[in-house]
Amino acid sequence: MTRNRSLAALLACALAALPALSCYSDRSTIVDLDGEGCEVPGSAIGPDRAIVFIRDFAFFPDTLRIAAGTRVTWVNCEDAGIEPHTSTADAGTWDSGLIAPGEAYSRTFTAAGSNGYFCEPHPFMRGAILVQ
Repeated sequence: MTRNRSLAALLACALAALPALSCYSDRSTIVDLDGEGCEVPGSAIGPDRAIVFIRDFAFFPDTLRIAAGTRVTWVNCEDAGIEPHTSTADAGTWDSGLIAPGEAYSRTFTAAGSNGYFCEPHPFMRGAILVQ
């Protein structure tokens, strides 16, 4: 009986840890990370990672301060049927291409400096990545 209880306790502990471990898998999806129902790829979660949510034709946060070596993921949280957006560098150093609702784009920032960006189809949408 004691062995069965120990095995059951070990199994319960392992099962409880599975959701936390799956957060770091490239295949997993974290749902509602922002409290608004937006799905975020598991690869966007973890150390040296940051997320920019695209919602209501704006970037949230619009200014993000990060350390060099951080991977930033833009997640389009617009409702289905809304036009896609881009993350396009002011300096032309990157362009995500169209990010449809529910899709994401990631880029790692290695050099210190200010990186302004905008949405190509909606140039009033502006943001900045400040790498320290």
